[in-house]
Amino acid sequence: ETIQSVKSAKQLSKLSKKEKLKLLKVNHPELLPLVQHFSSPIQELSETTMVAAGTLLKDGVAKGTQEAEAVGATPAGLQYLITKCMLQASKALNLSLYLLLKADLESTTNLDGGMPLVEDEDGDDIRNHPVMDRLNQLSQLTDKLQEGVEEKTPGLKDQMNSLVKAAALMSGGGLSSG
Repeated sequence: ETIQSVKSAKQLSKLSKKEKLKLLKVNHPELLPLVQHFSSPIQELSETTMVAAGTLLKDGVAKGTQEAEAVGATPAGLQYLITKCMLQASKALNLSLYLLLKADLESTTNLDGGMPLVEDEDGDDIRNHPVMDRLNQLSQLTDKLQEGVEEKTPGLKDQMNSLVKAAALMSGGGLSSG
C-alpha cells in the first residue's frame, strides 16, 4: 500500500508517524511551514506580549502609561508593545481561521465518511483564500516593525523585559527568567 493510495482513517491509522508526516507534506505542502513560521510569534504573544500589555492596560491606557513609565518604559515603548500585541494577535487569529477553513474544506470534500487526504486538482484550495494574503501582509508588517523600530531603538528590549517583569509582579506572579 503506497502513501498516495491512503483513502480512509483506518488506512491512515496503520501508517507510521514518518509516513503520516510524508503524506501531510505531499498533500498539504503549505501547512507545516506555515504553522512553523507563526508558532514563535504566537508563543511570544501568549508568554510575553499579552502578559505585559494585559496587565499594564487592564485599568486603561492612562494608568498603563504611568505604570509603564514607573518601570522604565517610555510612552513610545508602550505604544510599541501595543502595536506588537495587535500584530501578533492578528497573526494568531488569521492562522486559526486558516486552520479552521482547511479543516472545514477537508471535512466537506468527502461526504462518505472517509478521510479526504488528497486535494483535488480542480477542487477548492485554501492556499488561494484571502486569509493567506492577510497572513503574508502581517508578516511584512512584523518585519517592518522589527527593522524600523526594534533594530533602531536602543534599550527597547530592556524596556520590554522590564514591562514583562512588572506585569508578573503586578499580577501577583513571580519573576521568571527571560
